[in-house]
Amino acid sequence: MKHPKLLYPFVVNSNWSKTRVIESYSQFSYTDSGKDILDLSLGNAGCFMLGFNRKDIIDYVSEQMLKNPFVSGEYMTTNEAVLNLSEKLFDLSNGYKSLFTLSGSDAVESAIKLATMYNPDRQKIIGFQSSYHGSTFLVSSIGSIPEMTQHWGKHINCCVLPSFDIELIRKEISDANCIVIESCSWNNGLDTLSDEFWKELRALCTENNVVLIIDDIAMCGGKTGKFFGFNPYANPDIFCLGKSFSGGYFPLSACLVNDKIYQSVKDKFLAHGFTYSFSLSGVYCTLKYLEILEKENHYENFESTLARAKFVMDNLVSNGSVLSYKNYGLVFKLTIKPTAEEVFYNNGINVGVWNSKSDTSILLIVPLNASSEYFNKLQTRLQNACSLS
Repeated sequence: MKHPKLLYPFVVNSNWSKTRVIESYSQFSYTDSGKDILDLSLGNAGCFMLGFNRKDIIDYVSEQMLKNPFVSGEYMTTNEAVLNLSEKLFDLSNGYKSLFTLSGSDAVESAIKLATMYNPDRQKIIGFQSSYHGSTFLVSSIGSIPEMTQHWGKHINCCVLPSFDIELIRKEISDANCIVIESCSWNNGLDTLSDEFWKELRALCTENNVVLIIDDIAMCGGKTGKFFGFNPYANPDIFCLGKSFSGGYFPLSACLVNDKIYQSVKDKFLAHGFTYSFSLSGVYCTLKYLEILEKENHYENFESTLARAKFVMDNLVSNGSVLSYKNYGLVFKLTIKPTAEEVFYNNGINVGVWNSKSDTSILLIVPLNASSEYFNKLQTRLQNACSLS
């Protein structure tokens, strides 16, 4: 293979000989050198929750783009599709208004900007060490992924707490502008925070007039049996959506604000956006994805899909292939004996970029429309790979 004339993100580029050239996709797999590879991350952190072969989504977006390919999103310009999506999200969220953005990083940055417009006299941003909010300078500073911060350090306004400890938060919150926290941190191993934690966090933010921002980017889109993946007791002031928000095919992210934030910022100039401001193809894609989730009863079928997934995981634990597992909806963390990524790939499994730092656990996402064939492949290939460790 020729040396690629590009730079790959999140890898060491001198390892170019490991480049994988994908030939085609099927429902939940892709083909590499004629071999079927089951993609456990569904296009990176579960963007494609219905798989890779939804021609109906692609056709719908293509048809709409022929009619109206672009909306700038600035200077009070819009179209019916944008208004329609904002109305649907307003109804789904019980009253949050939308700011559409380009990526997850962009959504979190816009949330912090809105929080600062609400709290202009405060600059301190509280985050948590085991979190991930994106790869731009500000949002990478809120978490603690070393590869993101090693070259330029962290933004001086960011206060990163070592754990999700409510007493630590209580000590730091009084002069904070906002708190940024994930619905459930995959980087923290899917340790679920309790209802009581979310109630106390919400109360602390209210008492101290601190904006509570929830990063729901990795967990939204149906992964938990509902479109929004955060704990209902959190009651955020702002929350951010991305990844499977659009169903994957055409990306879109969003920042949703409650009425308190909206009333505070609506009379101020919102200096945020880029050349495209957001992707209109992503808006069309999200509209179609929302329609499919309802029409194909994916919420109603969620519990049976989750039960089938847990049945597979229980089998893997009982036969010794997997030591233990935990889950947040259809997002699973499996604890395994040390196993190299190449072993999984050689057994027809792509474990995804978010597993690149560990050989003793893997994260995977089960699709909403997982078939019997999918579960059979998943169990057989995981069992074969883990038995070689």
